[in-house]
Amino acid sequence: FTLAPLIPPVSIVGDGVGGWPGSTGNPGPEDVNQLTSTNGTDYKITKLACVVGPAKFRQDNAWTVNWGNVAFPTGTGTQGGDNIEITAAGTYDVTFNRSTGEYNFFFPTIAIVGDAVGGWPGSTGNPGPVDVKQMTTTDGVTYTISNLAIVAGPAKFRQANDWAVNWGSDAFPT
Repeated sequence: FTLAPLIPPVSIVGDGVGGWPGSTGNPGPEDVNQLTSTNGTDYKITKLACVVGPAKFRQDNAWTVNWGNVAFPTGTGTQGGDNIEITAAGTYDVTFNRSTGEYNFFFPTIAIVGDAVGGWPGSTGNPGPVDVKQMTTTDGVTYTISNLAIVAGPAKFRQANDWAVNWGSDAFPT
């Protein structure tokens, strides 16, 4: 007897995300880019390096159950559908709903917070839930913000309006 997983594994494969099964970038038997889920319906993967090219979601590291649709960066995959055509390279966070086939590729948000830039989360200058000083990106790797007023004091960068991923340093200005 082999215990079947309670939450079926779902991965994303293809030239746009590192390689098709059996390729150098995805040699197998388990696909390299496994999504995570806590309920077996909603899946995600963060910091997925993508290049222009095709991709597809598949279950159980096999082609029996797979989803695709040409739309990018959002769409609804269908069983055995066409490849998702990634049209813009970058580092994306990806969500996928196994029940509906809905998927989204998006860049994670990064903001700068603190006394030096208007306030910490929850303060008058940055009341939330979305941090006020959001940075922009075209690739999910390099983020910028223009015309930022800075005063003496501490500041940090944080991802997704949350403290789970944040960066700081005692060095200034770089």
